[in-house]
Amino acid sequence: MKIEVKTAQHDYDILIERGLLNQVGSFVGTERVFIISDDGVPASYQEKLQKQFPDAPVHIFPQGERSKNIDVYRQILEQMLKNNISRKDLIIALGGGVVSDLSGFVAASYMRGIRYFNIATTTMAQIDSSVGGKTAIDLGGVKNSVGAFWQPSLVITAPNTCLLYTSPSPRDS
Repeated sequence: MKIEVKTAQHDYDILIERGLLNQVGSFVGTERVFIISDDGVPASYQEKLQKQFPDAPVHIFPQGERSKNIDVYRQILEQMLKNNISRKDLIIALGGGVVSDLSGFVAASYMRGIRYFNIATTTMAQIDSSVGGKTAIDLGGVKNSVGAFWQPSLVITAPNTCLLYTSPSPRDS
């Protein structure tokens, strides 16, 4: 199924279909890819992307809201610079809402904005952070206090890869 989303920034599609994680390479042109994910996403999902993009740098951060901060944001930006990611390249976000929010904000701000694909692996990411272009990080204990509106270039939702996990409880923070 394809849903067309029209925005003032640009139009993009949301693709919903089983098995799409194995087909991401067919949606990418000649640009280089930088993959962002968290350690709550099954390694097999990350490996499927890495097989399609064997030269792509990968940044995996700890799962949960506590990683949606300026330090992790800075680490990702520094890794992108170190790997010579340009404004013509592409970020692929693989994960839930935190991955979507953080990756979208990185895409909005890196070199004044680069394209990104959002591969939503949780129900929350499919519903909330994949649609609407709301991207943000937390600062000073205030949720989503630094952010931007930046639309993805493509949203991929493969129902067979949707995880039903939640962020760690506050006592785990």
